[in-house]
Amino acid sequence: MSGIDIGLSTPPNMAEGEGSMSGSGLSAASVDGDRGTLVQSLIEWQRAILESANFSIIATDREGCIVSFNAAAERMLGYAAGEVIGKQTPAIFHDSQEVVARAWQLGEELGEEILPGFEVFVAKARRGIAEELEWSYLRKDGSRISVLLSVTALRNSAGVIQGFLGIAMDISERKRLERTVAEAQARELSQYAQRLRLSDKVFEYSSEAIMVTDAEAKIINVNPAFTWLTGYRADEVIGRTPHILSSGRHDPAFYEDMWRRLMQEGQWTGEIWDRRKDGSIYPKWAVINAVRENGAITHYVALFSDISERKEHEERINYLAHHDHLTGLPNRLMFQERMSHALARAKRTESRLALVFIDLDRFKNINDSLGHHFGDQLLIQTAQRLKSGVRVSDTVARLGGDEFLVIFENAGDQNTCAKQVIHLRKTLEQPYVIDGSVIHAPPSIGVALYPEDGSDVETLMRHADTAMYQVKARGRNGWAFYAPRMNDEVQERIALERDLRLALERGEFLLHYQPQWDLDSDRLIGWEALVRWQHPERGLVAPDRFIPIAEETGLIVPLGDWVLETACAEVRAWERDGLGEHRIAVNLSARQFTQHELGTRVDAILAANHLSAGRLELEITESVLMEDAERTVDILRQLKRRGICIAIDDFGTGYSSLAYLKAFPVDKLKIDRSFVRDIVVDPNDAAIVAAIISMARSMGLATIAEGVESEGQRNFLTAQGCQALQGYLFGRPMSAADARHWMGCRETGTVSC
Repeated sequence: MSGIDIGLSTPPNMAEGEGSMSGSGLSAASVDGDRGTLVQSLIEWQRAILESANFSIIATDREGCIVSFNAAAERMLGYAAGEVIGKQTPAIFHDSQEVVARAWQLGEELGEEILPGFEVFVAKARRGIAEELEWSYLRKDGSRISVLLSVTALRNSAGVIQGFLGIAMDISERKRLERTVAEAQARELSQYAQRLRLSDKVFEYSSEAIMVTDAEAKIINVNPAFTWLTGYRADEVIGRTPHILSSGRHDPAFYEDMWRRLMQEGQWTGEIWDRRKDGSIYPKWAVINAVRENGAITHYVALFSDISERKEHEERINYLAHHDHLTGLPNRLMFQERMSHALARAKRTESRLALVFIDLDRFKNINDSLGHHFGDQLLIQTAQRLKSGVRVSDTVARLGGDEFLVIFENAGDQNTCAKQVIHLRKTLEQPYVIDGSVIHAPPSIGVALYPEDGSDVETLMRHADTAMYQVKARGRNGWAFYAPRMNDEVQERIALERDLRLALERGEFLLHYQPQWDLDSDRLIGWEALVRWQHPERGLVAPDRFIPIAEETGLIVPLGDWVLETACAEVRAWERDGLGEHRIAVNLSARQFTQHELGTRVDAILAANHLSAGRLELEITESVLMEDAERTVDILRQLKRRGICIAIDDFGTGYSSLAYLKAFPVDKLKIDRSFVRDIVVDPNDAAIVAAIISMARSMGLATIAEGVESEGQRNFLTAQGCQALQGYLFGRPMSAADARHWMGCRETGTVSC
């Protein structure tokens, strides 16, 4: 405003042109001096107010030319006062589009045309109308802020407008907060609307049945899943109570507890058996919530689903947790439970209980050589035989692997119990037929009795297991009651097994050789290699003590390979040293006989020692041959094609039969020493040996008798036509060095199979 001073030109309480103060008693000159001082003070006071104010204060003349621009305005808009004083507003600070829009709006309000310029801001101020509006200010740096602008007309004492005063407050932060709040409210409203729509969709499409009742438990709504699950349409249940679904399987106390918890806790969760419209009963899992408003229950909402399939799965899982998956027998867990109950009954009734521990002999060998299918079928058939061989009140369980347990309740005295065990043994020792193959897997059985051998599950199991291992140590295929001394024997066996695992790598094994004598030529024809264990503390351990352990643990395979390699190497060394070309007989264990690539392994050993196949004789027991007759024939034929001699060891002690002798491609029968020992004095033994030699001769098989210790035995065997002998009469088993010395003293010859 040209010529306007934002300060007051006159004191606020003195009209313009007043030259005196009546009644003051002051002269004109004195008054004029005092007035000038006052006006100057007021001007300074007003200027201080303008500069210290936190609001932007801009003063203009009547045409909009800026005449004053306070410090707050400088901070708000980024302009220095000198940059804007004398310039026209609103062009500097305002958005032209806002100005145009306000001009049109103001024209509508005032009923006259308002040009889009300075008049837009002062039209109402001219008319004495106070107005405060939101505007945008454009700062010097181009940014935009929101302000609340109030425009006041500055008038002189005559009421004539001298200019205008614009006071603006930055409301950008408030606007931002308002926008944030508005956006949050909008989002909340949107989300609420979405939740409502979603709730409707959930209610309609939920796979769980939903039922809503009023406070009196009258059904007011159900969803489609309810209809699908129960068979009831909405119109058939609305207005009725949930009692329509009752199965009758729950007593009143069940429902009383449900309602009590709903009242106290506001929710009930659990399993309920309900009845469908068609009458079928099914289990469901339900969640019922009480809906409250102002503390009072207004509705109940129940969600439930059919859990028939889950119940079936739970029952299946429970079955699997307590039963062996292969045989269907109770497993270790269920055995523990039944054994505990059986013991409790036995204690209560003061009766005897028998725990029978059963292990199948040679199962691991059958499983490894014939495959897991054969092993599984053998276990299944064993389980079937056991179940059919006991009473309904007895328990048969599979502990794992080839171990089974039988609980005989009310077992009676030892004689009665023994009869039951003998019956089981006879049942299990019968041959098994699996996929057309005949397999023998007789049992080793240990028995512990309550209360004599223990009063708890763990003790009885341990003692039955101890008795079973004693049977195995005595040659398997038998049974025994537990006896306290067995514990010491079992501990001894465990220690022996531990040492056996280290013996091979420590080089504690050695071979002894026993000569075999030909009766026709009366000379040495070969040697049998016999393994010995020279224990560093126990001394020389007999084969019958460690060979069964080696068989059970599988150590017999590396041990047998070592025996075969060492014996072949020694025979070849004797030959190189001019001691003759002799055949070497080596016992082949069941594990070795059925291991994969047996023929290839033997070929490699023979080739490494430059030994012909005819110089090697493999001795195999009858029980090994009969484990799987068909597979045995195949293996024997492979060995025979290589030129290796095959002898049946300990003939007459196993499953002697003309049928299998005729089927197996063997070369020799080795008559067991138990028959040879008394042939001179026992007519029965003499008759058996004579029959074996005669049978072998008729089938074209050679015979050799072992355990020959006297001339009488030699003469009898010679008279019967036995071809070769082995025993103390010709030489005890001896070390390789002693064998060399022995051969050096006798004439040697060469023989082939």
